[in-house]
Amino acid sequence: MPTLEDLPIEIILEVVKFSTPINPTGDRIGKDDLCNLRLVSSRLNETVSPVLFMALRLDFDDADIYESTAPDSLRCQEIIHALADGSTRAFKHTRRLSLCTQKLFWTENDRRPGVAELKQLVIEKIFDAVSALKDLRTVTYAPSPGK
Repeated sequence: MPTLEDLPIEIILEVVKFSTPINPTGDRIGKDDLCNLRLVSSRLNETVSPVLFMALRLDFDDADIYESTAPDSLRCQEIIHALADGSTRAFKHTRRLSLCTQKLFWTENDRRPGVAELKQLVIEKIFDAVSALKDLRTVTYAPSPGK
């Protein structure tokens, strides 16, 4: 009996795209399902990854910047480190990057634990991190409130 993996890649890709539509913010609905599907086999990983990692959002605006260990802030830090150091290949298919540093650079609370260090990390590593995204086509950057 044929399985999902026996189907041509084009059909698998259409099923994946149909079952995980894109919402108005540009994010895929059902990302958790795609992450789980990647773990089934190397073939499904190679098929699903371009869909799953097509867009990368590093949004420090959603992070509680007054506490640099907030989950969103930690996620952004880990991704920037991994990309800059070349320790991940997960984002090799990323075509769109959205970087929002509004609260990070527009806060006067540099004396809070970790905020100054977080700013320094972004300043030092963001060029290498973005350079590691070889398929990148579009960058959206929100550096300050209202822009």
